[in-house]
Amino acid sequence: MDGASGSAVPPRRGTTYGASIRDALIVLWDASDRLCIKRFVAMIPFELPALEQHGRLKLSADEGWLVLQVSAATIDHLLTDVKVAAAEGRRWRTAVRRQVPVRTFQ
Repeated sequence: MDGASGSAVPPRRGTTYGASIRDALIVLWDASDRLCIKRFVAMIPFELPALEQHGRLKLSADEGWLVLQVSAATIDHLLTDVKVAAAEGRRWRTAVRRQVPVRTFQ
């Protein structure tokens, strides 16, 4: 606790995943045909070596390890703006809801 103010302020955490990790996730996500994030996380260990082997992705050993360790929630957070841009500004659920006719019994 801070003696002067009397309130506990937790220290701010540093950024673990930088721009290079985010860029690698974008490349991997595009290569996976933009899978949902939970399935995408399961594909990363298989996609990463293949993309590195074919020269589409170049990461250091530390960066590769970080990409393999990142959680689904963190990936979802890091790719939020990319996913919205890929959907051309539309949210998927809203777009589908408007296209699928729903029969109601009134």
